[in-house]
Amino acid sequence: MRLSPAAVFDPMRWLHLLSFVLLSCSSAKPATSALDPAVTSLVIEVDYVPTAKPTSGRGQPLFQLTRSNLERLFNDTSVKVTIPSSDGDMEQLSDVTATTFSSDEMLAIADKHRNQKGTSSSVTFYVVFLDGYFKDSSGTRNDVLGVSLGNTGVIGMFKPVMDSVGATGKLPVATANFAGETTLIHELSHAIGLVNNGIALKSEHQDTANGKHCNNSECIMYYSNEGVDSLREFITRAVKDGNTVLFDSACLADIDAAKKK
Repeated sequence: MRLSPAAVFDPMRWLHLLSFVLLSCSSAKPATSALDPAVTSLVIEVDYVPTAKPTSGRGQPLFQLTRSNLERLFNDTSVKVTIPSSDGDMEQLSDVTATTFSSDEMLAIADKHRNQKGTSSSVTFYVVFLDGYFKDSSGTRNDVLGVSLGNTGVIGMFKPVMDSVGATGKLPVATANFAGETTLIHELSHAIGLVNNGIALKSEHQDTANGKHCNNSECIMYYSNEGVDSLREFITRAVKDGNTVLFDSACLADIDAAKKK
């Protein structure tokens, strides 16, 4: 699956946040819905191996793009979003040295290192940045940037694929550093309930041919856009529009209506 959303704050400052995402998409929801009236906390825990450390844009906190979009989804609610903003908020994993990772192997990493567990009032996700590739029944996948492992709340991110985003010479090298942000936003949004994955549609905008995705190519929940040329088009639009929220109005209308119930 290929997904290519993009957004910026200031055109020059935020061009580096644009990303082209290759991911294996999961529509599974967590056991506790983040829109449950009892939920007051959404926590994203992040660990990394030393050679796959997440970085930020110039002068920006870590995961600022992810934070901004999650806060938009949960505006006008009591849900507080917590995600690392500095190196000290993450854990470095010195005991993970493999170069390929199956789902079971990533779950084993989570079992050993995950600190935040969900409760009746808290939904949590565990994200691990790995210096290797996803491995499934078809073999090693060098086109998969991130995977969400069912309803476990575990998301694996693969740095070599992120690096390949900026390796063509046609894109800013720093783009690769933030490719994971759009993966996280996309996967977290599925888990929260988009598109028609627990949150009801307020309009007919689901791309049913491609599952739980939006049919608007300028929405982060859109499924498609393969190759560098498509990414350049998204970058051009994002710089021109200067928009920081990656969701289109239809997806926002869905979750805004769900929050009122």
